[in-house]
Order: sequence, then C-alpha cells, then structure tokens
Amino acid sequence: MPNPEWEGIAKHAIIPALKKTGGESLVNIVYKEKVKNGTTFLTHIHHRQTPVRIMERKCSAGVVWYTEAYFHDKIAHHPISIVSVPAKDNKVVAYTAGLMRNAPNPEAAKDFMKFMVGSTAQNLYKRYGFMAP
Repeated sequence: MPNPEWEGIAKHAIIPALKKTGGESLVNIVYKEKVKNGTTFLTHIHHRQTPVRIMERKCSAGVVWYTEAYFHDKIAHHPISIVSVPAKDNKVVAYTAGLMRNAPNPEAAKDFMKFMVGSTAQNLYKRYGFMAP
C-alpha cells in the first residue's frame, strides 16, 4: 500500500476509499494491524514497486494507477491482471502542469504546455486510460 508518510495518494485517495468502503476499522486493519504483522507492505513509490512485487510473488494485490496496471497488463504483457474499482467507489485524481516562472527554457515549456492541451496529447491520454488534459 502507498505509505501516507510520503505518498500523497494514500492520504488523498486510498485511505478515504478504504473509509468509504469499510469505515475506520478497515483503515486500521490495512494500515496498522496488517503493517504491524507484516502482511501489508508500505511502498515508497507504489506505482513502481507494487507491480514488481506482484510479479515477484511477494504480494497478491496492490493499488496502483490504472495506467500503470494497463501498461503491465496490456502493453508489456506481464503476469498482472487489472481489477477495476467500481465507479461509485472510485476517486478521480487530477494531475497538474504549469509553467515555472524561471524556467531554464521558457520556449520549450510553452511548447510543452501547448502540446498538452492539443488534440494529439488529448487523444494519447484517452488511449491510455487518462482523462484528457
């Protein structure tokens, strides 16, 4: 599971989803009891570590971004299966992009932002399971 000490997704999406599904007791079971007895592993970079741990048979399941699971299952054909969270229990998480005031290459930054809101990037995002920018 993502470690709430340094992975914001734990605090902002995973723990609230656990609470919504099974209340505070489920959060305590997953994030306290199971961590204490060694049956929950807390990651540093969940979307990288979790698929590898599954492939190494060190765990049976884990929470990752849909796109990460999609990559391993559909593109790389690794021995991972996607189990989708029902829409009523899922949480949409947004990514943010912006221009840095003192960017070392402001023209490249502007070009990147223009690309991100263009039709090519929007189609790529949709193709790989993201909402379009």
